[in-house]
Amino acid sequence: MPETDRNELIRRSINERVLRRASEDEEFRRLLIDNPKSAIARELGIDIPDDVHVTVIRETADQLFVIVPWTSADSDGQVLSGIERLVSRVGSGYSMAYTPNVKS
Repeated sequence: MPETDRNELIRRSINERVLRRASEDEEFRRLLIDNPKSAIARELGIDIPDDVHVTVIRETADQLFVIVPWTSADSDGQVLSGIERLVSRVGSGYSMAYTPNVKS
């Protein structure tokens, strides 16, 4: 699988995992809204680079948000972006399986 396809698959998987957790766990949802970087880092068990900015937008019944994904063509030949480094770091040991934190 080409590296770009692999990275896109990992990005989608991260997004799906975080959104699934937010829909199932109200405490995580609040943390994701209030401190998204911390919530995602905790969920994935990784550190998110300082140059990666995370924005969470809460949809409402009368709003639709469309996310236009970043591509390597957007980099203008720059070195790896913080997000690319994050995906590479997560992808090297990332399991796409979702394991919710079980509260005792």
